[in-house]
Amino acid sequence: MKRNILIAGVGGQGGLSLSRIIAVAAVRSGYRARTGETLGMAQRGGSVFSYVRFGEDVMSPLIEEGGADVLLGLEPLEAARAYKYVSGRTLAIVDPTPRPTIFNISGKEEYPSVENLLSIIERRTKKLYVVKARDIAKELGSTRSANLVLLAKYLKIEQTLSPSVIKEAIFEVLGKKKGELASRIFEEALKRFNY
Repeated sequence: MKRNILIAGVGGQGGLSLSRIIAVAAVRSGYRARTGETLGMAQRGGSVFSYVRFGEDVMSPLIEEGGADVLLGLEPLEAARAYKYVSGRTLAIVDPTPRPTIFNISGKEEYPSVENLLSIIERRTKKLYVVKARDIAKELGSTRSANLVLLAKYLKIEQTLSPSVIKEAIFEVLGKKKGELASRIFEEALKRFNY
């Protein structure tokens, strides 16, 4: 098995932490894992793409154009900007809640309609799941864990990594204090996606 996962969001949404959690879980599961990121602006509010590739023979962290198996969109505009990495084989899970970048706030770019953004993603991918991850995470105790809500949804669709290994990775990446809340939210999100 090999998976190429692209995480698209803005700085401060936890995309980099999520990529590390997935990579640690993959290594603990016996796979090779590579991560990389493209930072539009390193501070909060800038565009961030994180790449996670894992499998038996993964060498490079970068995903080729059209090569993403999974798109985890923490923000709809950034998910749509990942257009060149997705294809008819890509499973997309996107939070539709806009989080304007510094360019939108400064007036350099206008924020497009969320419906149009989701339509672009849906036309280009195999299947689009729209998950109000930030709302669910807020309900469960912390909007900072919206990234883990998207991961929980993905793992309910494709059981590529076990939830118990993900929870171990959460503690390894976030530490004990932050890990306790994040792990609980991840577990609660998994329960919500039982159907």
